[in-house]
Amino acid sequence: MFYRLTFPLQILSARLSAAVLRFTGIEVIRHGNILALPTYTLEVVAACSGLRSLMTMITLALVLCAFPGLSGRRKLILAASSIPIAIAANTIRLAVTAIGAYAVSPAFADGTLHEISGLIVFATGFLLLLAVRGALKWIR
Repeated sequence: MFYRLTFPLQILSARLSAAVLRFTGIEVIRHGNILALPTYTLEVVAACSGLRSLMTMITLALVLCAFPGLSGRRKLILAASSIPIAIAANTIRLAVTAIGAYAVSPAFADGTLHEISGLIVFATGFLLLLAVRGALKWIR
């Protein structure tokens, strides 16, 4: 099951990241899960597919659903929102990595940012989940 989900997520992540890069004005050619920039080639490998982030965000959303204050339908919305949040956070991580490799140096993609990128995805996703929960509580 893990591998059946990983490759489609790799392709989706590469596709969305390429769109973000094009939006910022960076030329990129996408070949499957590979992003070819003018100065760097970034491969969206299985570990970068976002599947682990997706599982983490779904779990966090379910934990947030356990706290009182939301109706059953709003809990379902919060849980469902974890999927696009995880995908968006992973896309941002990949795009920032590619922009850094392009604008700063290829070492940017392989250095400290790459090591802490999982924490960046987790923090971004968690803040977005909290924002969705807050909005669901606020909207009556």
